[in-house]
Amino acid sequence: MSPALVKDELRIRLLVVDDEQTIRKLCITVGEALGFICLEADSGESALVLLEEQPVHMVLSDMVMPHMSGLEFLEKVKKLLPRTEVALMTGHGSIETAVQAMRLGAYDYITKPFHIPELRSKIDRMIRMIDVDQENRILRETLRTRPGFGGQKEVRPVGSTERVPLQARIIAATNRDLEAAVRQGTFRQDLFFRLNVVQIKIPPLRERKTDIQPLVNSFLEKFSDPSGKMRTISEDGMARLMSYDWPGNVRELENAIERAIALGSGPILHAGDLPTSLQYRTNEQLPQNEELLPLEELERRAILRALREAGDDKLAAARILGIGKTTLYRKLKQYKSEAQPN
Repeated sequence: MSPALVKDELRIRLLVVDDEQTIRKLCITVGEALGFICLEADSGESALVLLEEQPVHMVLSDMVMPHMSGLEFLEKVKKLLPRTEVALMTGHGSIETAVQAMRLGAYDYITKPFHIPELRSKIDRMIRMIDVDQENRILRETLRTRPGFGGQKEVRPVGSTERVPLQARIIAATNRDLEAAVRQGTFRQDLFFRLNVVQIKIPPLRERKTDIQPLVNSFLEKFSDPSGKMRTISEDGMARLMSYDWPGNVRELENAIERAIALGSGPILHAGDLPTSLQYRTNEQLPQNEELLPLEELERRAILRALREAGDDKLAAARILGIGKTTLYRKLKQYKSEAQPN
């Protein structure tokens, strides 16, 4: 095989699927600037034909296309190429659609119109996920072909005079940069080299949002009462989980589900059952210089905002706020009477 062909095999292959040529060209320009081999298709049907002949590492696909929707296309791609990462692009997005896309296996969800730096950032995250997946496959193959990996030693159990053979593999996990710790003298170099045989770098949960749904299902099963019906989570609750950045990673998600089950009253968990830190999106920050307002006014603004987010659906707004619908109706009646002239 020629060096040029070997080099091409190592390059990331990107497929852009959109019925608008301008969007395809923009995405391809970004992909080629990153050194990718780029392919394009103007429909889901033609893209699937292309993928059967030329598998790719990642796909950028429009959500709204003639004949086959982006969600249908996503589902077919995941059946055909389970390891291929897919990001959906749309100018008609909603939280419910984003959640559905994530459940079907989409890596990310990009809202049009988007800026080139935003697109590059999304693609960079997908590349890191692909790199991790490849490293994990190499590791599994290494362990499969080396049955004695880890070595066989002898140990003497407590209270025994006999030594017995022991074959074990040591898996150590940390959120620290051990190489930096070795340089700083805060971690033993000899221990680092003993542990660092095969290294797996796992991206933070915010960079692998597709893992949230199966993790939530697992935690719901784990913490639900075994003698009763297993709890489920609503669309608004899942949307909050998807939009949060999870600085505490999987452990924070597990704690959030355990808390929601403990404090929730019904079989379905809603956004209002989740911890306070999840009640607002991560990119929403409190203004630094805003005047202090009475608690009653803050409450009024929160209720009106929840109604806007819920499309004036009062039951959904009550769930977002974590209050009963009777309380919400009473508050709205109060605001209406206060607004009427004397």
